[in-house]
Amino acid sequence: MNDLFLLLENKKDISPEEIIQKADEILLKEKTNAFAYKAKAYALNQLNLKEEAISNLFFSLKYNKMDFMTCFLLGHFLAQEERFEDAIKVLKESILLHPAQEIAYAALANVLYCTYANQNEIIENIQNALLLNENQNDALNLMHQIFKNEKAFEYHLEKIKEYNLTSERQVQKLKWQFLNEESLIVKKEIMEKALNLMPDDANLNFNMAGALVAMGENNQGILYLEKAIFLNQQERNSNKEKNKDLVYYEYGRLVHYPYTVISAQKMGEFAKEYAALRPLQPQFQFKITANKKRLKIGFVSMDLRFHVVTKFFENFLKSLKNTSLDCYAYTKKDIFDEVSNDLEPYFRRWQTLHSLTDLESARLIHQDNIDILFDLSGMTVGGGLNIFRFKPAPIGVTWIGWLGGVGTPGVDYILVDSTIAKDSHHAKEFVEKPFVLPLTWLLFTPPVHPLPLNEAPVLKNKYITFGAFQNPNKVTEETVDLWANVLKKTQHTKLIYARGDLKDPLLKEYIFKRFEKYAIPNLKERLILKEGENYFLSHYDVDLILDTFPASSGTTAWEACFMGVPTLVQTAELMASKLSAVVLNNCGLQDFVAQSKEEYIFKAQHFVEQFTKHPQQLNALRLNLRQNLLQSPGCNAPLFAQNFEKAMWQMWNDFEQGIYPKI
Repeated sequence: MNDLFLLLENKKDISPEEIIQKADEILLKEKTNAFAYKAKAYALNQLNLKEEAISNLFFSLKYNKMDFMTCFLLGHFLAQEERFEDAIKVLKESILLHPAQEIAYAALANVLYCTYANQNEIIENIQNALLLNENQNDALNLMHQIFKNEKAFEYHLEKIKEYNLTSERQVQKLKWQFLNEESLIVKKEIMEKALNLMPDDANLNFNMAGALVAMGENNQGILYLEKAIFLNQQERNSNKEKNKDLVYYEYGRLVHYPYTVISAQKMGEFAKEYAALRPLQPQFQFKITANKKRLKIGFVSMDLRFHVVTKFFENFLKSLKNTSLDCYAYTKKDIFDEVSNDLEPYFRRWQTLHSLTDLESARLIHQDNIDILFDLSGMTVGGGLNIFRFKPAPIGVTWIGWLGGVGTPGVDYILVDSTIAKDSHHAKEFVEKPFVLPLTWLLFTPPVHPLPLNEAPVLKNKYITFGAFQNPNKVTEETVDLWANVLKKTQHTKLIYARGDLKDPLLKEYIFKRFEKYAIPNLKERLILKEGENYFLSHYDVDLILDTFPASSGTTAWEACFMGVPTLVQTAELMASKLSAVVLNNCGLQDFVAQSKEEYIFKAQHFVEQFTKHPQQLNALRLNLRQNLLQSPGCNAPLFAQNFEKAMWQMWNDFEQGIYPKI
């Protein structure tokens, strides 16, 4: 793909035939390569092979639904072929995914005009295009066709401009821009502008909460979340239309509070309150077969593709091959990529729920006679939790895809291990019943083509280099406080924070300023913020990983251990804080797990002193850690499959005997 991209970028006179040839070469190796299909479609269109171009764009969308230009080109080509209904459908889907694209509204308005659609719908799309850009040529030209009289044109254009200048329309524009903006800093600024116009809008306050938490400003974000919940509750109380769909912003507590310091009991109270708002709505009867020999296990997920979830799922699926469990996939996202292609053969059935309602999805799952249904997306927007409320399977379980419970009736269990729920006190955060798997709650899938291990950088540098690769939303105020104090209280150490998000200079500047208030000596030389171009290769430059808090890193801790780099962790009561501790316990690195801020900083000081004086100790740990991980329960696929199979049959036997968890 990179070769094709460079070819298109650097050779403006490249022929369509050359593009097609290169795309075909790539597709022979990677049949799910969306970019290659798009490039081929563009070249085919140049050769006036419209139908072939359209076919390749449909394939491109299948493997990358989020690409706006693919959506737009497909809609444009379909319209040129007078396949107007298909064009309208594609353009509307494009707008749903990319609402701040003025050209999409203008294109949709033009296609609607060709079909003699309702004029109000045409004008609405013209209004939207002009809201985003008042000089949008395609929209203005279409208005000239609709209002051929110049005075009529000027009159209606003035009306549209007046309408688009209202607070409601300006806020709508800002909402669209917020959804399509990549910079976390700019997203916050957009919401600030919107709240200046409508400070008591529940949705805007909720969006601001999300924007702040995404930047690591978790405690400030919670203030906006609670205001959104209050305003939303007022709206619900005053709403007399019983059948009107209502949003319950209480779900934001399950999403955002894991990034704050909160007790397990308080988190459990939030989960119970949310569950009470969305009661169980069972729709089906079950035919229970006596003396079952096999169990049907369904998995509902939006992440059966290139995603972090599959790093803990692929080896697991392979390991179930010789068990009494039959797997069924129900994907909520209409994306099928190379990873999806690898996973599909392990399922008896692969069904896309993207175009179905939740009730239709539940009905389809029930028709497959699923015995135990898993949620693998948790509280992630677009996941399938609402399906579970219709109770399409006798038993519902949540696992892998979230950092805590989901507070959803119909989800009966949450799979954990003893690190996550070591006693009844720590289990209080869940409304689901914790089902404790022995040894580990998940199975890591190591990279297929791993980099070789390198020696610890301290051998050459003579000082310890800390590293961090976590998502910015985990770099909370508490995390910055931990990392800054570690730098301040250790001599000659450095911290490399590398993330793709740091390509945004505004975010890089923002993070640096958060550390400045700690008066760390030589901060500019010691805090290195850079875009992580090669994630695994970046581990070559660091001796120890500093984990985030209150939400730990999880996946990056597994991958760091695979690269020979241990992670220093602080745990608290919630599951979110213990995800990294799971892998450390698997590898026998309990000494790297702290229970408090003070212990975290003390351990950091201790390791710096120890490994600076005796760097060979750290190097020996580094060179052996990958093998320790691969030999641990977290990578032992046959053992995990055996334990998982036993767990499924225990759940089923309990169900048959009437031992059934209730929320």
